[in-house]
Amino acid sequence: MKKHSIITLSAIIIVLCLSSAKILQNNGIAGFTGSPGENTCVSCHTSFAANSGGGSITIATTPSITGNEYVPGTTYTVDVTVAKTGVTLFGLGAEILNSSNTNAGTISILNSTETKILTSSGRTNVAHQLNGGSSTTGSKTFSFKWVAPATAGVAKIYAAGVAANANNSNNGDYVYTTSLILSGSVGIKEQFADVHLSVYPNPTTDIINVSYTLKEEAVVACELTSLTGAMVKHYFSESQAAGEQHLQLDVPSTVANGIYLLNLTVNSKKVSHRIIING
Repeated sequence: MKKHSIITLSAIIIVLCLSSAKILQNNGIAGFTGSPGENTCVSCHTSFAANSGGGSITIATTPSITGNEYVPGTTYTVDVTVAKTGVTLFGLGAEILNSSNTNAGTISILNSTETKILTSSGRTNVAHQLNGGSSTTGSKTFSFKWVAPATAGVAKIYAAGVAANANNSNNGDYVYTTSLILSGSVGIKEQFADVHLSVYPNPTTDIINVSYTLKEEAVVACELTSLTGAMVKHYFSESQAAGEQHLQLDVPSTVANGIYLLNLTVNSKKVSHRIIING
């Protein structure tokens, strides 16, 4: 039964690839962004491993999203740039999902000659149009509009790009993938003005460095929670002397990738800092 399922899945992917053998000359297809449950363009463009060959793919926004925090309800232009020296034809697949892996906010097209909207399993995708990725500069920026969710939460941009050799087949093309985790600003502010909390690196994988200065001896507690306040890990609750404090905390190995709060409570007053865990 398992063997039959694998063969069936492989056959479906092959059919999709054959049906889009001129994917960059013809229309892009949905469902290959590398998001949870999806493949990437490597499923069809199989000549090289993903993210090889010296090219790249990057994500930027206008207005710029600083600190990986979007403002709920705000309209952004999302720019996905695929680059590889000497290449004149590029392709794109992109989508933005929430923590439930469904559409986060609303995306729409800015240039209909370059990109279009498709759906895959209910997810809205942005894909390239016929020759929409043509370029003479060795790179192509695909832009689309994103209206962020009305309420704060996690949003992750997934993007896969193809740097093609324009030979009318899937052979000899390079594929690049990337993602960007964002969170909605909910107005978290320091509640204890005498303590400046520094948390780094951010994003992090396994270690959280924490620095702050106490003006006087205080009872200090530290914990990691979800954005909704659910406890992830309680690190300590202890009396600390006045002066500079430098701590190194571990990220629990069981914690899923996402956005969390590192909370420091000083004499019952709390300061919080968002931190992205991307192991």
